[in-house]
Parts: sequence; structure tokens; C-alpha cells
Amino acid sequence: MMRKNRANFLILIAVVFWGASYIFTKIGLGSFGVFNLIAMRFILAFVISALTLRKYIVAERKILIYSAGLGSILFLAFTTMTLALKYTTASNAGFLIGSLVIIIPIISFFIFKEKIEGKFIVGSLMALVGIGLITLDDELSVNLGDILALLCATLFALHVVLTGKLTKKVNSISLGVFQLGVVAGMSLLTSIVTGGFNIPSSKNLWFIILFLSIICTAFGYIVQTVAQQEASPVMTGLILSLEPLFSAVLAYFILGEIMSVRALTGSGILLSSIILVQSSPMKMKEFFLKQ
Repeated sequence: MMRKNRANFLILIAVVFWGASYIFTKIGLGSFGVFNLIAMRFILAFVISALTLRKYIVAERKILIYSAGLGSILFLAFTTMTLALKYTTASNAGFLIGSLVIIIPIISFFIFKEKIEGKFIVGSLMALVGIGLITLDDELSVNLGDILALLCATLFALHVVLTGKLTKKVNSISLGVFQLGVVAGMSLLTSIVTGGFNIPSSKNLWFIILFLSIICTAFGYIVQTVAQQEASPVMTGLILSLEPLFSAVLAYFILGEIMSVRALTGSGILLSSIILVQSSPMKMKEFFLKQ
């Protein structure tokens, strides 16, 4: 039980850091271009992950091919996420990108013909209502940043679905590390072509980059991978669904973002839909009885 509780706590810490990543990314955009910021984040994350996990990494042709594909999708996902934060609030981005949980079963159905459970249909309808309340203004128009956040959620969902299939065919640690390298390379090249690559010029900017790369990316994903060996899948899903809530709370305290009553209502509905599709009443009952 102690090992399970420790694993759950580690995942919770990782989720808090991921929620904070929206805030620090938004702050970083005040000094860096989109691709410059992504490049620095992933170059450091790749180097740290590769050094930390070097004993478990193997470079096989199939792994490199899969990493190139997954890394390309991840590059597009982080590009749309970072761009979204230029045009919308960290709170909105957190909740909208969190809707990827709703999108995953839809993508799985169309690509792999996997059955969609009834709770996903109900959750999807709830999510649509929540997203509408968050994104639509009084004139029923949608902010560009919110559209990009939803596109990001779709890309992340596609990445999750494909990773779930490909990681069963090759060494999962190697796949995870190499795809970070792909994102680092693509973002660095794009940054150089579109406007040049600059490094942080102050301690505050270095703190932001190091936090995003070491804590949010390298540490976060490694901790999740290790902790999930002990944590309950049900509890893991529920903890991960809290990410948008943490992003909203941190955005309030750090950036001073205040959500309207309508946006708060929509966020509550969206968060409820995310928890709904992540949970299973029977499994939840079994989990708490075992504790």
C-alpha cells in the first residue's frame, strides 16, 4: 500500500508541474519565439533523458522510424500548444488541451475500430457544452488561441493512441527518448530558419527554460513511466485529469488570470466530463477497498 501511495503522490507532483508548464511557457513567450522556446525545452530534456536512461537505450531501425513519426506529431502538438498560449489564457489552454481524454476514444474508433463505450458518448456531449462555454464570447466567435488549443488536444490524443500501439512493438524507453530528440531537432531547425536561435540572457529566463525542460518534460515523463508500474490505472487516470485544474489555479496566483462565471461553469463541466471518461465505478470501488 505504501508503494502505491508513493506512486500516486509522484504522479500528482508530475501533474502539478505539467499544469505549471502552461504558465511558464506563457511567460517564456515574452522573451523567446515559439520554436526557440520549444527547441531549448526539448534539447535539454533529450540530453538529460538520454544520459539518465543510457543503459536502457538501444538504437534499432524500427525504433528510429517510430520515433520519427511520433516525434513529428509531438512537435506539431507542442507548436500548437505554444502558439495557443500567445492568443489565449493559460487557464483556457489547460482546460481545452485537457479535453484530449475525450478525443482519444474517437480517434481509436476511426483508426483502429475500437468500440466506444456509452460513458464516452455522454462525456463527449458534456465536453462540447463545456468547450462552448469556455471558448465562445458574447458574439459567438472563437478566439484563435482556443482553436489552436483544441487542435493541440487532437494532436496529443493522436500521439497517445499511436504510442499505445507502437510501444508494444519496440523498447518503450528508447522510443520515448528518441522522440524527444526528434522534437528537439525539428524545433531547432525551424527556429533557425524562421528567426534565429537565442539562449537565455538572464537568471529568470534560465529558470523558466530549466523548469520546462528538466522538471516538466524530462522529470515529469520519467516519473510517470516509473510510477505507473505501481500505481492503479484508475487512480492514475483521475490524477492526470486534474492537470487543467492545476493550470487554472496556478494561472490565477502567478499570472492573475480571472475566469468569467461562464468560463468557470464550462471548465467545471469539461473537468467533470474528463473525470467521467477516466473513471469506472466498479474499478474505483475495488481500488478503495484494497487501500
